[in-house]
Amino acid sequence: MIHPRPRWLVQRGGLASRYARDSGVVDMRRVHPHRIGKVRISQVRQSPIHPVRGTGFRMAVLTIVARTGSHQSPGHPPAYLANRTMPTSVERVYLLGAGSSASAGAPLIKDFKERAEEIVLRDGSRVNPLMGDAIASWNTTASAANVEEYYVLVDLLARLNGSGQSQRAVEGVRYLIAKTLELSMVGGISEIHKKFVHKVWDISQGRRDFAIITLNWDIAVDNAAYTHSQFSLDYGYEKARSFHGDPDRGRPKLFSVLKLHGSLNWWVCQNEECQTLWYTEGEKDVPLYWEKEETRLCRTCGSILQPLMVPPTAQKFESSQKALSPMRSIWKETREAMVNCRDLAIIGYSFPPTDVQFRFFLLEALSNNHNLRKILVISSPKIGSRRLEFEDSYDTAFVQSPHRQKLDFAYDGFEAWVESGMPF
Repeated sequence: MIHPRPRWLVQRGGLASRYARDSGVVDMRRVHPHRIGKVRISQVRQSPIHPVRGTGFRMAVLTIVARTGSHQSPGHPPAYLANRTMPTSVERVYLLGAGSSASAGAPLIKDFKERAEEIVLRDGSRVNPLMGDAIASWNTTASAANVEEYYVLVDLLARLNGSGQSQRAVEGVRYLIAKTLELSMVGGISEIHKKFVHKVWDISQGRRDFAIITLNWDIAVDNAAYTHSQFSLDYGYEKARSFHGDPDRGRPKLFSVLKLHGSLNWWVCQNEECQTLWYTEGEKDVPLYWEKEETRLCRTCGSILQPLMVPPTAQKFESSQKALSPMRSIWKETREAMVNCRDLAIIGYSFPPTDVQFRFFLLEALSNNHNLRKILVISSPKIGSRRLEFEDSYDTAFVQSPHRQKLDFAYDGFEAWVESGMPF
């Protein structure tokens, strides 16, 4: 509901608006965050009592004071502002694991070291020596471990030793992951991810009653979203800013992509009072952090920026204290989508033992979902004992879940599922 400028009404039962909350004017716990600079609360009203919940929610009339990085007049709200309210119901959530990126060139977890070794042999002059050192240490200390398991080991040793050498080993693994993905996914925009993004939008008919949640660092979905003319990306954090300027480009609708482990194009401000999340559109530029000597600075406050890549371990938030604000917001929006969705598609994910935190996070959220109809697990083809082991991993994870009987499995793979119209 738009009021005459420069004021408009925003109503939402959800997360807190950082700017509204920090203004100290009023408790805004029931107002959703908005991707704007500063906000002044002009008026607060209480809605009528909800006939089902028996509660009301606050409605706030906000006045834009300034919006960082925007050339729009404060009197003209960005086109997407009134649309950043989450829908009252979430029809479908798409959870993407590593298998969903394989079609775009990303190596599977079990093949990561082999792909990294190939890159060092082929493109040794193009990579930082950190990568070669990381591979040598990997082969010496835990050659049978996959990349996530080795990341956990290196992170643990760094905590125990606290030495510069141990921290260098952690940086080496982070760089290895980033560079391997960068040089493995070089074919431009993934056609299958483009079809996936467009089909998600078509199914929702522009209602935005969906969320894409990804555990991957790559930007295959992000790049695919830029090919659509009707929406701009929403990363689930009100202080996300593009290095290329206003991401709106006249597109009034939003497309939610929640990246729980960060991204190869995300940089977070190290100033705890700022914590702006900067992203580069269409470029996996995080490897530059280890390859170039210049420091990238925040365009909001001038503080140092660092890559936001969160390890898939139980210490993911402890390892990212400087990024706590964006990750908290993204994980909260993820939980809200999980609690409210009616259908859940899990694509290319096998509950790795290293990511215990996400497993329990998912199960806790779903235990509070009383509307869930179906959980569809889309996997690459599996037969015999491999199929039984895969389904057992889900049965074990959901053993105490009220939704265990709603599990269904499709073994055509991500590409075939998308090509067939993404049936549920």
